[in-house]
Amino acid sequence: MFNLDFPKSTEIDYLTKFSGWYISENNLNIQLSLYLNGKPYASLLHGGYRPDVATAFPEKKYAGHSGFGGELLLPKNIKPETDIKIEIFADGREKYYYFKINLRLLEIFLTNLNSRKLST
Repeated sequence: MFNLDFPKSTEIDYLTKFSGWYISENNLNIQLSLYLNGKPYASLLHGGYRPDVATAFPEKKYAGHSGFGGELLLPKNIKPETDIKIEIFADGREKYYYFKINLRLLEIFLTNLNSRKLST
């Protein structure tokens, strides 16, 4: 079972928080791999305490420690207003595909970042 809490929008910045929960059936220690446009890019920390998920799924052994999260910093070669694809896989003995979203990179963050550099 899998749920993505953040981002809530399909438009993201160069630095975006990804978090949610994933209940592993067999193993508490699982690695969640984030793929960017079809290629491995980052790992998300998994095993965070989620009492809300434990309450919602009391029959699931690992529900209480199903939280994951991390911040994704996109490479500078991805231009603003570009569509990107994010996929999340659970890696264990086998690779399981759990999530896919097409996102659009916002130009606002880059503009704000550049204006801060100029004003210092």
